[in-house]
Amino acid sequence: MVTLLFTTLSQFTVYNICRQKNCGVLEVDSVTRTRERQKLMLELLERKIRARARQLYNERGQAEGQELEDWVRAESEVLKSSILGPLWNKCRGRDRELV
Repeated sequence: MVTLLFTTLSQFTVYNICRQKNCGVLEVDSVTRTRERQKLMLELLERKIRARARQLYNERGQAEGQELEDWVRAESEVLKSSILGPLWNKCRGRDRELV
């Protein structure tokens, strides 16, 4: 199960930081742990969206010029079937405010 959730050793390490008081490693507060989990979930969602957009591109015979339409359709399809849709929309809204 761990190999499915974590794509790099550093993600695994951040997630499993030692919480014992005398081991010499700082404790991670719940806000940081939640933020890291959310980041991992968003990365997973983005990978699913990319894979679906690529599939749509291939189904169209790899014709150029419709990348945005493929992305929007893939995003819609993936988020419709995901309980993480609200998190995606919240974080995407925050990204738009920064631009």
